Amino acid sequence: MENLKQCRDCGQEVSTKARTCPNCGAPKPTKASKKGCLWYIGAFFVFVLALGVVSSLFEDDGESPASSGGSAGGSVTCESPSRRLLDDIASGLEVSGGGTIGRGGAVRSGAHSNGYFVAAEIQGSGMDDEVAVWFTNRLDGSGMILSVDNMAQTFSVFPDAASTDAEATMSDPGARESLTCVQ
Repeated sequence: MENLKQCRDCGQEVSTKARTCPNCGAPKPTKASKKGCLWYIGAFFVFVLALGVVSSLFEDDGESPASSGGSAGGSVTCESPSRRLLDDIASGLEVSGGGTIGRGGAVRSGAHSNGYFVAAEIQGSGMDDEVAVWFTNRLDGSGMILSVDNMAQTFSVFPDAASTDAEATMSDPGARESLTCVQ
């Protein structure tokens, strides 16, 4: 008596000695599928790994989009510089008749891992709430302060960021975006 098993492709009963299924033509119709349990477990782990990688790309890590290289069509997340930082910037202003700093906002630099572009209004006699951009490595006011744009270079004593090791400029990701934090 001949052993019969179901064809793995079409389900018809086929002799275990058959080289092809007489119904559908599948080769070795009674052999187990090469996709055994381990294959499915492996595929599951690859899927979970891929899902983890994709989700990490969209994970909110608390940094602004500019921290990943600028806003490139995305929205900008403005951070709040400390009052101490804004006061430190104000203490370095050179505005005739005295100057103060009004509203300010910061965006993490997309080109400098530990840097922020800080935009703030310069208020003073004969000024129309001009906005200038500085660069710092600490939003709490305990770090360095460098002038980035022409306004900051003209009306403050801080060194030109492009002339320092920081080499921060208005073309760096995050610099122009910081202006949107005060407008």
